[in-house]
Amino acid sequence: SVLTIQGADNSQGAIAIRRQDTGDLASGEAIGSIYFTGHDDEQSAGVFGTGALIQITADDSWSNTTYDYPSNINFYTQTGGGGNGFSAQRMVIKSSGNVGIGTATPDSLLEISQDYDGEYTALKLTNQSDQASDQGAVAIAFDLEDSSGNPVDAAKIVVDKKSNFTSTASTQNGLLKIDVSKHGTMTNVITIDGEHGNVGIGTSTPSSPLHVASSDTDAVSIFSTQDYTQILFGDSEASDKCGVLGYYETDNNIYMQCYGDSYGDGLIIADGGKVGIGTAPDQKFHVQIADGVENQWCAYFDNQDDAEPLGIYINFPNFSETDEEDNYAIQYSDDNSVEFAVYGDGDVTAESSVVHSDIRIKKNITDATPKLADLMKLKVRNFNFKNPDGSDTGK
Repeated sequence: SVLTIQGADNSQGAIAIRRQDTGDLASGEAIGSIYFTGHDDEQSAGVFGTGALIQITADDSWSNTTYDYPSNINFYTQTGGGGNGFSAQRMVIKSSGNVGIGTATPDSLLEISQDYDGEYTALKLTNQSDQASDQGAVAIAFDLEDSSGNPVDAAKIVVDKKSNFTSTASTQNGLLKIDVSKHGTMTNVITIDGEHGNVGIGTSTPSSPLHVASSDTDAVSIFSTQDYTQILFGDSEASDKCGVLGYYETDNNIYMQCYGDSYGDGLIIADGGKVGIGTAPDQKFHVQIADGVENQWCAYFDNQDDAEPLGIYINFPNFSETDEEDNYAIQYSDDNSVEFAVYGDGDVTAESSVVHSDIRIKKNITDATPKLADLMKLKVRNFNFKNPDGSDTGK
C-alpha cells in the first residue's frame, strides 16, 4: 500500500488533520480536506488533476469554553466542465445527522433535491433477480417501536411482478401494493394492477378500475366541504354527457340527474323517504312536469304480459272505518276543482256526477233470480250529493 497507519498495541490507527488557528472557528470555515488527484493523458509529470474532495467544515461557531464543535462532512466531485473547481457539492452529512443529496441544508434525515425542468428520478430501487416468474419484489418498510423498545413492522410499500416477467415487454406488468399492520400482521390494503390500471381497496386482485372489498357496512364514504357532494358517470371523452349522483346538504337530499340539468330536473330522494321526479317532493311520491313541456305523461305504465296483466294496486291495510267515502284513492284536479276521484269505498265521481255502476268495468253479467228476501233488504233513503271536495251540493 502507499500509506499504512498502524496504532500501538490495543490502539487504533489514526490520522489527525488539524487546522492551526488562534481564534474560534466560524460557521462554514474549513477544518480539513482530503483531495483525490491523478494524471490525465496530457499533463506532465508532477502535475495532477483533482477529481474529488472530502471536506470538513464547522456547522456553527466553535466554542472552547463549552466544548461545542459542530461539524459537517461535505462531498464534492469535479463537474467535468473544465478546470479544477469544485462547484458541485454532491452530498453533506450535517452535525445533526441529516443527510442532504443535492442540497447543503437538509431538514430531514434524508433529503434529495435537484433543480430540473422535467421528471426527475430522485431515488431508484432495483431487485436484480432475473427469474422469469412472479418472484422478486422490491419494498420500502416502515417500522415502529413497541412499548418495550422492539421494532415492529408497521407498514410496507411493495412493487412486485404480477406474473411471468420476461424480456418481452407485454409480460412486464407490475403490482404496487401497500400493506399495513393489522393486529400485528401485515395486511394488504391497496393494490394497483399495472396491466389493467385497476385499483383494489381491501383486495389484492382488483377486477375493475376501482374495486372495494370490505367487511364493514360503510364500504365507501365520500364527504365534501362544499354544499353538495357528487359523483359523475359517463364518457371521459365527452364530459358534458354523463350522469350525476350527489348529495345536497342544504336540503338534505340525494339527487340523480343528467349533467347540465338544473337541480331538481332529475330524481330526488328527500329527507323522510320522499321521492320526487322533476321537483323537490312534498309528498311520498311527487312527479312534476315543468310548464311548457307538452305531450308528456306524468306516469306511463306498460305491462306487456299477455296472461294476467296487472295495473296499479292501492291498499290501505290499516284503515278501519267501514265507510271510506271521505278518503281519496285516486284524485284528478285542475286549478279550480276536483274533476275525477275514486274514493276508498269504491265510489267514483267525474265532473261532480256520482257513478255507482258502470258496465264497462264489469264482466260475467247475468240476470239474478228474484227473491223476496233480497227485495226486503232494500232501504229507501233521502240524501244530498257531496262534491268531491267534501262540500254539500244541496241536492
